[in-house]
Parts: sequence; C-alpha cells; structure tokens
Amino acid sequence: MIKKLFMFIVLATTVAIYGGCGSSDDTPAEELLNYETKQTIPSTNGVFGTDSTYTKVAVANEDNKIVIYDRTTKKWGEESETGHSDVVNVIKYTADGKKLVTGGDDERVRVWNVESTSAQAIISIDRNGADITDIELTADGKKAVTTAENSTAK
Repeated sequence: MIKKLFMFIVLATTVAIYGGCGSSDDTPAEELLNYETKQTIPSTNGVFGTDSTYTKVAVANEDNKIVIYDRTTKKWGEESETGHSDVVNVIKYTADGKKLVTGGDDERVRVWNVESTSAQAIISIDRNGADITDIELTADGKKAVTTAENSTAK
C-alpha cells in the first residue's frame, strides 16, 4: 500500500509540476510509467487519471483516445474506438472505478465504461462554447460539475 501511495504521489507531483508541457519528448509522467512498465507507452499530453486503488491509470494518447494501464497485470488495454476531437484536459474515475469521465478542448464531456481492458464511450455531452478545464464527480459518480475556460461551471 505504501509503495502504491508513493508511486501515485510521485506521479501526481511530476504531472502537477511538468504535465501538459506539449513537447514531443516524454513528460515526467510518461517517463515514470515507462520505468514501471519497461515498455513504450502511448504518447500523451501529460494528463492522466487513476482509480481509487491506484491500480489503473488512464491516459489520453496523441489521437485523444483513452488507453488504460493496469498496474497489477503490467499491461496496456486497447485504445478506445472513439476519442475527443481535440486535446483532453481532464480524466477522472468514478469512486467505484467502473466509469471514467473526460473533458477537453472539443467542449465535450465523455463518460466511458472501463470495466473491461479498454474504454468504451457510453455518452458524450456538448458543453456549448467552452473548453473543459476540470471535472468533479459526486461520491456516487452519478453527477458531475465541469469548469470551463470561460470561467463557468455547469
């Protein structure tokens, strides 16, 4: 448990400091996952989300599709069939770890079923005119509040 917590803190800290740097080189989060997995990971913009047990890490790849890494099996799942049409800014798991909510510069919020090894989009909501910058979920995962670059919350 302590090792998992330490890895999460290091991963969260490096992404908070360096995440989203936008270069073609690996971000510190990617470097840490490369170290842990000993394999190349999908190219990302430094945005990631973990489930409540820190065993699954979801990232958005360069095509803005969702890919999940399972830290217990040390394997990457298949990339999602669909994705955002622009950069993904936020990835959040529901408390039960069964769904993932993402938001991005395409002004959409997407909800994903992640009970399998790949993310499957189950709903897409248009935010109307503003890039999604953050998402907070209720404890039961049934409601979400989004913030956008135009300083609104819905």
